[in-house]
Amino acid sequence: ENGVMSSSAGKQTWMLEELHSDGAVYLVDKQNQKVYTSVADQWPCLVGKLDITDGNKVRFFQSPPDLFSPLDSCLKSAAHKLSDLFHQLDASKSGKLKGDQLTTLVKMLLPGTADWELTYFRVLMDQLTEAEAV
Repeated sequence: ENGVMSSSAGKQTWMLEELHSDGAVYLVDKQNQKVYTSVADQWPCLVGKLDITDGNKVRFFQSPPDLFSPLDSCLKSAAHKLSDLFHQLDASKSGKLKGDQLTTLVKMLLPGTADWELTYFRVLMDQLTEAEAV
């Protein structure tokens, strides 16, 4: 069918239909109203949700915060202090920071970081840890 992309994985089929919005082309999963990028030869990336109650408008998700650039700048300008902070927070002397220790380190390096940004940062770090363990 014209404008429909499907991908089969085993017995499951993922049906995505083209959606034209504000001069751009997206792909929409009509089962859950999720909207994805439409770039040739690339797997679709989730960018938002279709709001069927408001004339099928795309509601884009907020971009994730860029905590790494300010953290990188801070660490480069205060590299000598990082080791001291790390050892101060690593109470168990395990050589690793976990949970609240990591949150405290980010707060010390980037005061004014919002709670939701800290949560986002911790989730990213947990995912990276899980990925490294695989």
